[in-house]
Amino acid sequence: MKTKNALFIVLLITFLASAAQVKIVSPVEQIITEGQVLDLGIVGPGQKIEIVAHRESGEKNVGGTNALWDQIQIVGGSLEPGWQGVASQLYESPLKAFVIISKNAGDGTYEFQVKTVDEYEGLTPITFKVRVQVSKDVLELVAEPSSRKAGAGQPALFFIKLRNKSSASDAFEVTASGLPGASKYTRKVFVSHNAEQGIAYELIVGEKGEYDIV
Repeated sequence: MKTKNALFIVLLITFLASAAQVKIVSPVEQIITEGQVLDLGIVGPGQKIEIVAHRESGEKNVGGTNALWDQIQIVGGSLEPGWQGVASQLYESPLKAFVIISKNAGDGTYEFQVKTVDEYEGLTPITFKVRVQVSKDVLELVAEPSSRKAGAGQPALFFIKLRNKSSASDAFEVTASGLPGASKYTRKVFVSHNAEQGIAYELIVGEKGEYDIV
């Protein structure tokens, strides 16, 4: 009978140990366990992608409270040449790690590894793969209306919608050309990952005529 009880306890401990997990909350939401793959979708060359995770591990510590992860780290040897990984700060909540894609990265699918760290509560670290699709096609732009009439020296107002298809939040620059004598300017617009942002864009043309705007 004692042997059975001992076996039951060992099996129970093993089961609990295998239940550790990490909850990714951005740029996608997914609960990850050992050996799984986190697919973050599209990112562009040179972009910085942020991986955000809750500290809760899904396990209890010896005191019966929730055991917490202390850090998430990018496994350096798993990164492509020219890529940079930055671990989260210890004990920050939520945990935020970064990967900066090389500006020279070609289009294609890449993988790297992330691991969790626990310093004091006896959690077994979790290592998982992160998959990204590198593409230069990360932004869509729509300008409305498609044409606008305005007097010489008067503002022509357009509304521009930007859609960031990347899983990396980023700042984009909007400029216009093709208008001789125009007062033109550059607008820098921050667009969150996988989100849309609209702006008003105003041009003032000093000469009469019809022009194609780029």
